[in-house]
Amino acid sequence: MTEFTKVRKGYRPEEVEQELSRLKQKIAEQEEELAVYNKREEELHRNEIEAQMKADLIIEEAQRKADEIQKNAREELKEIRQEALRMRDLMEAFQNEYNQLLRQYLLKIRTDEFSALMDRLGCLIEKTGGEYPYKEE
Repeated sequence: MTEFTKVRKGYRPEEVEQELSRLKQKIAEQEEELAVYNKREEELHRNEIEAQMKADLIIEEAQRKADEIQKNAREELKEIRQEALRMRDLMEAFQNEYNQLLRQYLLKIRTDEFSALMDRLGCLIEKTGGEYPYKEE
């Protein structure tokens, strides 16, 4: 704090005026500095709001895309399941048809081969001088 010289009727007016001027200047400088800080604070606040809005939009878009991906994955899974069921049905039908054809073939082979085998056995028996009791009529 500034010390003023004492004069007969108070302090020397020039010194008081000089100190008041210096204090006014200092107050003006601090007000300017405060205004700069206030402006910077407002700018930071605006930037914070903009950043939050952008973040909200990014999150919203990411959620929308995630929902869309999940929906597509569910639909694809459903299609894969349906295709697997169709394939299973086709495989079962094929297996049934294959088994039926195999049975028919085996029955035919047994019948055809049995008759042919019996005929050959009869021929052998007859050639060796024996009597063959089985003959198809």
